[in-house]
Amino acid sequence: MSNRLLKLLECLNDSQIEYILVGGMAAVLHGAPVTTQDFDSVHRRTL
Repeated sequence: MSNRLLKLLECLNDSQIEYILVGGMAAVLHGAPVTTQDFDSVHRRTL
């Protein structure tokens, strides 16, 4: 995972923004043997 992506996730976490990773990056983080350069997320839209 790139340093830029780690920094983005750190900022989201530090800001207490609720989100989930979806798509290719989520698959990679779960061990899928794929290569992806994109980052898909869904943020919480309600309180």
